[in-house]
Amino acid sequence: MGRCYEIFRQAESLDARRSAVELLRVVADHRAVPWIAEFLEDSDTGVQAWGAGVLDQILWSELVQPEDVEDLLHRDEQSG
Repeated sequence: MGRCYEIFRQAESLDARRSAVELLRVVADHRAVPWIAEFLEDSDTGVQAWGAGVLDQILWSELVQPEDVEDLLHRDEQSG
């Protein structure tokens, strides 16, 4: 997870940034929650979409409760 986030933050390639968030969607747990807002606010719509996927995945996997990420859910609704 940490390496995915590092790639997202440091890669110059947009494809690498998108791919890092896409992979994070598969491996993320509750520790990724602080990063999701950054994904949703990214200037790239692909990163935003994968960020929403991270949020969706950890909710459906019941790794977090909806009330714990309510602000992110509202942010995602407003951007989507």
